[in-house]
Amino acid sequence: MASFAETIRQVEEGFLIPFYTFLDTGVNTIKTATYINLHHAIIHECDRNDRADSVHRYLKKILLEYCRDRMVASMIDLKEDALLNAWLKSWDTFKVFTHSLGKMFAYLNQFFLENAHARKIAEECL
Repeated sequence: MASFAETIRQVEEGFLIPFYTFLDTGVNTIKTATYINLHHAIIHECDRNDRADSVHRYLKKILLEYCRDRMVASMIDLKEDALLNAWLKSWDTFKVFTHSLGKMFAYLNQFFLENAHARKIAEECL
């Protein structure tokens, strides 16, 4: 049985790093099997290890870091049209990012967040 830290490492190495590489290079190296394996690891953490709250906090951390470190940081010195164009591009990329996270964290959405009367991942992203 993997520890929570091991599951987080799997998500970072299997999804976050390749996704950021995709954003930088346009080359997608994330395989469908990777999504499935990560989805199962997340289910295991949420259900069998009863760590849904920790997984939810980790997901919020990912989203915050993405917005702060990738979106805002890339636009900090831009003005006028350049800022607007960068914002539109970043928003489109953010939608892809959150959709991918939503697929991986679907179990969290469907069971934990609904039962906790918390906002779902898509709502959290906004």
